[in-house]
Amino acid sequence: MRTAFAFLSLVCLLLSVSSASAQIFQPGSQPVGSGHADALTARIQTSGGCARCHSMYAPDDDYEPFDSWRGSMMANAERDMVARAALSIAEADAPDAADFCVRCHSPFTWYNGGSSLPEYDVPSMTPRFAPDDATSLSADLDGVACMSCHRSEDPGDDQIHNTQLQLHDGQLRYGPYEYSDGTDPRHETAQSTFLAEGRFCGQCHDIHNPLHDGFTMDDAGRAMPTGRPFAIERTFTEWASSVFAEAGPDQRTCQDCHMPEVDRPVLAAGELDVLRPEMSRHDLVGGSVWQPLAILAALPGTFPTDYANEYRASSERARRMLESAARVEITSSSLTGASAAATIRVTNESGHKLPTGYPEGRRMWLEVEVLDASDRVIASSARYDDETDTLIEDAQARVYDVELGERQPDGTVVQSFHFVLNDTLMHDTRIPPEGFDAAADTDSHPLGRDYANVDGTFRHWDEPSYTFEDLCGTGTLRLRARLRFQSNSREYMEFLRDNAPDSALPELAGRSWGDVAFDAWRTHRGDVPIDMESVEVDLGASPGACPEPDAAVNDDAAVAGVDAATDPAIDAGAAAIDAGPTTGGGGCSCRTGGQSPSPVTLASMLIALGLAVTRRRR
Repeated sequence: MRTAFAFLSLVCLLLSVSSASAQIFQPGSQPVGSGHADALTARIQTSGGCARCHSMYAPDDDYEPFDSWRGSMMANAERDMVARAALSIAEADAPDAADFCVRCHSPFTWYNGGSSLPEYDVPSMTPRFAPDDATSLSADLDGVACMSCHRSEDPGDDQIHNTQLQLHDGQLRYGPYEYSDGTDPRHETAQSTFLAEGRFCGQCHDIHNPLHDGFTMDDAGRAMPTGRPFAIERTFTEWASSVFAEAGPDQRTCQDCHMPEVDRPVLAAGELDVLRPEMSRHDLVGGSVWQPLAILAALPGTFPTDYANEYRASSERARRMLESAARVEITSSSLTGASAAATIRVTNESGHKLPTGYPEGRRMWLEVEVLDASDRVIASSARYDDETDTLIEDAQARVYDVELGERQPDGTVVQSFHFVLNDTLMHDTRIPPEGFDAAADTDSHPLGRDYANVDGTFRHWDEPSYTFEDLCGTGTLRLRARLRFQSNSREYMEFLRDNAPDSALPELAGRSWGDVAFDAWRTHRGDVPIDMESVEVDLGASPGACPEPDAAVNDDAAVAGVDAATDPAIDAGAAAIDAGPTTGGGGCSCRTGGQSPSPVTLASMLIALGLAVTRRRR
């Protein structure tokens, strides 16, 4: 990876303060020095100060709050190059948008006076992203840091969204323990039940666009107004509307999964002879597998080895989290002659939609393949092309994602990754959590796929059926179903690369954060899907061997596959080849589908392939 990742040494006016075209003001505590009635007077302390007591309790333990937090995406929410690229695009789209984003991604900076809102543009305020040192370890980049949570007070239900935090204005720290046993904490401390509630997480994980009221697509494809701000992320609402949130001993909060308790009593902070039961790990893990590794690679070589291990551990924890989030079952399968049929159930085991969170570029899909005894793929649905990083959505493909769009003046809707401009939900095919019964006015119902039960709730599983025709191969055929996940699709990463403005930071040498993010995605294997679960079943003996493919045609096709991502003519030819029969995702790999191409079509394809070969050989 190129040294452009030395970037994060912010001296850092990545996003210059600009006059706003529209105000984005959110209630809650306001920045120090802002002059607002709700302005803090006590600055937010750095997380490095907390490390002195809440780190390195014992040499072989890895549960210490600061250590496990250090490698998490929460701690690196502002070092994440994907977030930085999206942020730079958002500010270009709407000048105030960056302020709205930074409030959530770097509360330390925002509450300490790094707001860019014009009404807070006063001489006493420090510039946004003014670092306290010249390295990417600046506390200004510490993301969702310790005091973002441990000074938080319950703001009331009206502010459980859009990061409208109400922070204690003083030295008091809230935690899970009541100090009534004579221990002497190093700072003023109070017990807080709010820290352990799902509502606490809802403050940042229920987001709507404060600039636009929303629209949603009806059955006729028209954009219909909701009369409410456009919903961007509804993770908290998804949980709150599921069986996981029901009161009682079986309730499972966000913290139960994302901050699991250590399975034994552990040493207390700074107390070698005090054991604490029920200590929660600060892993704060989600589905980000490649990002911690990319951020680690961008940090300076002087970064402490122990913390580097936590970034790697964070990546591995995310992979394990994904592997536990769903169950895949082949509920029926058959092989009749040269045709196979199967039904597959995907069950959401998580406490929110699967996948959830920031929707752009995040997707999950069910890749179904028929393989022969030599492991050759004979037929498939929702195949991921590793050469072009393309998910091929055939007629049977089952993809679980969100598509957002921007309503045009003529009433049409154009799909868009410009999240600050988006105002229309085009589809939401993600699998709901168990017992999902959200009110319609939360704008969180599925759209574009029917999960509805007769009682008005929604199923927490999807059960598609597949048919594959004209099968062939050697030995026994088998069916494989893999549930696959990407936190960032190629299409989204290319959007960041192509739309992020060039950065003024010297470390980026005229490049943009989109360039940096795209290179990191490729370098750290963000383009490689994560297999959440894979199951197989034998179908039976193959009905016959496949014809031998034409070697010359295959050579041309291989070249076309390399060029397809950049050559429209080859894209068209490849689409014709990949279309396959309408009843399935393939047939033998040497066939083009249920019908032979016409002479005109075949000639056009061969001309396109020939041009590609010529271009490749120049």
